[in-house]
Amino acid sequence: MSDFVAARGPIWGADFVTVTVEQDGTQYALQVYPDANNPALRAAGLQTQYYFQPAEVYLAKRSDGSGDYDFGMTLFKGLLTSATDVGVTSADQEMGGGWLAFSTTFAVPPEVLTAAVAQIQSGGHTPPAQTVAQYFNYQNGDPTPLLGIIPISEDDVTLNVADLTKATPGMFIEAASVNKGSIEAQGINAFLVTCNQWAAGAIASGLTAGGAPPFTVECDLHEQFWMDACTVTITADADKVYDSMSAALSASGFLGITSASLQAAYMNMQTSGVIQTTIVMDSGMLTAAQQTWIQQYVDNVQSDFWNMVKSAIFAWDPTKSDPTGTATASQGPLASLFGGASVSLKADYQHEGVVLTNQLILEGPISVSQTISGDLSDLMQAVKADLNAYLAVVDIGQYFEKVQVAATSAVQFSGVLADGTNVGNPLASVQLVASYPDFNQPTNSDGTPNLVASAQGYHYTIGQTQTPPAAAAPIIWTQADSADAVSTAWLRLASDEPSWPAGQVQLTQTLVFDGNDPRVDLASGGVTWSSTTLTSTNLAPILVASAVGYLYTHFILDRLLPTPNITLTVTLVLGGPAPAPTRTDTLTITSQNQRNILWEIWSDKYFGVTSFSYSIQVEVTGPDFTDNPVVWQHAEPVQVDIPAGRIKYLNPAVLSLPPCPANQVATVNQYITGYANANANANAAPAAS
Repeated sequence: MSDFVAARGPIWGADFVTVTVEQDGTQYALQVYPDANNPALRAAGLQTQYYFQPAEVYLAKRSDGSGDYDFGMTLFKGLLTSATDVGVTSADQEMGGGWLAFSTTFAVPPEVLTAAVAQIQSGGHTPPAQTVAQYFNYQNGDPTPLLGIIPISEDDVTLNVADLTKATPGMFIEAASVNKGSIEAQGINAFLVTCNQWAAGAIASGLTAGGAPPFTVECDLHEQFWMDACTVTITADADKVYDSMSAALSASGFLGITSASLQAAYMNMQTSGVIQTTIVMDSGMLTAAQQTWIQQYVDNVQSDFWNMVKSAIFAWDPTKSDPTGTATASQGPLASLFGGASVSLKADYQHEGVVLTNQLILEGPISVSQTISGDLSDLMQAVKADLNAYLAVVDIGQYFEKVQVAATSAVQFSGVLADGTNVGNPLASVQLVASYPDFNQPTNSDGTPNLVASAQGYHYTIGQTQTPPAAAAPIIWTQADSADAVSTAWLRLASDEPSWPAGQVQLTQTLVFDGNDPRVDLASGGVTWSSTTLTSTNLAPILVASAVGYLYTHFILDRLLPTPNITLTVTLVLGGPAPAPTRTDTLTITSQNQRNILWEIWSDKYFGVTSFSYSIQVEVTGPDFTDNPVVWQHAEPVQVDIPAGRIKYLNPAVLSLPPCPANQVATVNQYITGYANANANANAAPAAS
């Protein structure tokens, strides 16, 4: 007997019904999955639950109420002359380029969801398959069903840009990596794209003619489904896995090992037979379609395979971050496996014919991969109606310098979800000091570079038409100017110096944290952290809070809390034992915030930590004031393994509730049902006249 009746999540598999709704001339065909516990929910007199699959990515609307799309292009140009500008020795030169900032969404309008619920009640949808028919069980007189988006634990976002060099040589477009996208029902993701003169001119000309920019957005969603118990046995020849990864890396060229290359190699090894998978369901036989669905879409199976083979074929150092930034920036399988460390195939791998086998038990919440995409074609009619709302032109004047650093900040200084969850980064400010040798005296008498440090630059707001500011300001980002791009420049050296390449700059970033935020835990005991790097290529740095070291854990419960009278107190312990650093955090979870259970720590102390533990206390209060609450908890803490390294990223991590004492199960269910009925009666009562 279960502890209490609660929704479990969408039932696993490829079977769903299609609910079609038309709204403002747009037809929405929603793929709707039932909750795996709908029969029990209905038997208990509770609302049955259903979930829709996001189908497409759309251009988002601005939040100012104007109804305009959240898109802006800035086109900059300037006339450089030999009298006023560095590097112009003969004829005048025209310089230009541009950038675009926009956001997308995969949200469905509330009116569409309301209409879809009505169709679920009336049965006005496609007939359900036999495997899920019993879960579409609404009857007249039942409580109104709930319909929401499938729970999303991770959104890996990719912006694809057209290779315009194939149309006209010399065109260049670069998109800032988004990686970790929104997991809320609105699915808002923001993008920044920079272009050289030729590409910017082509895109701006296209906008003027009412065309859409040549971009597509892909969201690789990791969604939560519910599965009854099954056993998955994975077998692979280590030699063949190594050879397959070698071939995949050769095909990807300079990109090296990325989350995308791991996923592509895994799919290829599945289809080629390198990976042998046997699946047995405890409840009965599997169809071929169901087995294929588990092999291709369930993340747990892929993660288990890579953990089985990683020690055999990969080489990595968990104490060192990846200097290329590839692993550190990754929010997908690469970060989960190697914790932001630099990784490569073993150079000294020996083919010895070792066959690796592992067994995985899938039961309860599972993570499933699903990809949706879209373009910016929604913009076409809007641009024809009001071009100035989407295109701005900037005259850069004499500020087009030869050696220039243009920095931006990706820090989210504040942000609170509707349930009160804090998603802002705990920073007061971000600072940058850029240094470059003095043009007239580039080296000191001892041969060391004579650096001129620049802590000031010119602030620009992306997407707004403006001339350069009259005076430089500190290169500091705070809440007030977090979206600014800041540039600083020097006269380029005439040639490389023995101790300094002409194109190299020194960048020192300083993160100033909020000392009152409990998520901050620096080894220094203070509130500031700094690092210095030399670079000739990253002259447009993006400063991030996670550079100091970051633990991100998105927890999900092994069951949903059905009513607000259930409170979970989660005690988390990271690190230890002494003398190793350790910390303890406490989270309070109710039905109001259970979909956004985040544990975040910004710290440079826990790179070598490889596990944490948690214990949960459950308290259920009765519907009446005099009811004694029922309280129980874990007998022993539960340990969870995490990767060593600067970045520790777990999404999702399942919190398993302690079993309810047998002599309290009836009381707990009585409290939950009584609370739900009392709440339903209160909502149904007519307003007093």
